[in-house]
Amino acid sequence: MKILFNKLILSGLILTILIFGLALSIDDFQLNNFFKTQFHEKSIANASMKKFVSYNVNLDKISEPNHSNQFESKSISAALIQNSEKVITINNTNCNCVAFRLDDIQDHWLTDSQIEIMEVFNERELPLTIGIIGNRIGDDEIIVSYIQQRIPSELLEIANHGWNHEHFKEYNLTTQKSFIKYTTEKIQKIFQITPTVFIPPYNEFNDDTISAMNYNNITYFSSSISQSKYPYHVNSYLHNFPAAASTGKQTYKGSLIEGVTHDITIYDLHKSISELGFAVVMLHPQEFSIIENGKYSEHVNWKQIMDLELLLDQIQSEGIEIVLISDIDSKL
Repeated sequence: MKILFNKLILSGLILTILIFGLALSIDDFQLNNFFKTQFHEKSIANASMKKFVSYNVNLDKISEPNHSNQFESKSISAALIQNSEKVITINNTNCNCVAFRLDDIQDHWLTDSQIEIMEVFNERELPLTIGIIGNRIGDDEIIVSYIQQRIPSELLEIANHGWNHEHFKEYNLTTQKSFIKYTTEKIQKIFQITPTVFIPPYNEFNDDTISAMNYNNITYFSSSISQSKYPYHVNSYLHNFPAAASTGKQTYKGSLIEGVTHDITIYDLHKSISELGFAVVMLHPQEFSIIENGKYSEHVNWKQIMDLELLLDQIQSEGIEIVLISDIDSKL
C-alpha cells in the first residue's frame, strides 16, 4: 500500500512537471513571437527612416573643425534623431524620368568632346545638367561662349562641381564651404547663374559636405548610388539624386574611363527607375574621346557619340521623360 502511495505521488509530480514545462514552452513561443514581431516592425521603421533620412541640420550648432586638411568626424546622427519628426516622407512614386549629368566641364581640355556631347542634347532640345569645375573655367572662349549661348534655352543646367575637382572628404568643413562658395561665385560672374545643384567630385561626400552645401544654399546634389548611404535622401532643404547608370566605366581604380554600350546604360537606368522611381546617368568627356598612347586625345570618339544618340532614341521611344536634376523631385 505504501509502495502504491509513493508511485501515485511520483506520478503526480511528473504530471505537474510536464504541465509546467508545457506552459513554459507556450509562454516562450508567445514571447519569442512577440520579440520577433516587435523587432520586425522596428526594422521596417528603421528602414523607412534610412530611406528618407533627413539632413536638416542647424549649422549654427555645428562646431567648427580645426583649420587643417584632416577630416574630423562629426556624425550628425544625433541631429537626425532629434529632428526625426521633421523628416518628409515621399510616397513611393515613380516619375519614369531620367536626368543626364555631364561632369568635368572645364577650359582647354577635350573641348570638342565636351561640346559634341552638349550638342547631342541641344539638337534634340533635351535637358542636360553640366558640372563645372570653378577654378578651371573662364579662359576658354569656345567652351564659355557655347555655354552662354545655351543658357537662355533653360535646357542646360549649370551645377557646381568643386573648385579644383578635389576629394571633398579630405578637407574640413571650413575648406569645403570655401570650395563650393568660390565655384558658385565664379559661375555667377561668368554665366550670371547661381547654381543650386552640386555634383561632388569623385561622387564623394560626408557630413561636412552636407553642411557646406546647406551653408551655400545648394538644394540638390548628385553623388553615385555606391557612395550614397541610402538610395534617396530628401528633406525640406536638400535632395540627393544619385547616379546609378553611366556611359563609361573604369576597369580598375585610376584607369582611364572607357565608353560602354547603350545596352549596359539602359539596363542600369531601368533598374534605377524600378528601385528609386527615377534615374540619373553620369557622363564624362573622357569616354567620348579617342584614347591614344594611353592618354585621352582631343579627337572625338564618334562611335560613342552615336551610342549616346541610340541611348536617347531608346529612352524616348519608351516614353521615359528626360529632365534636369533639379526637376526630378517635382516629378515624383
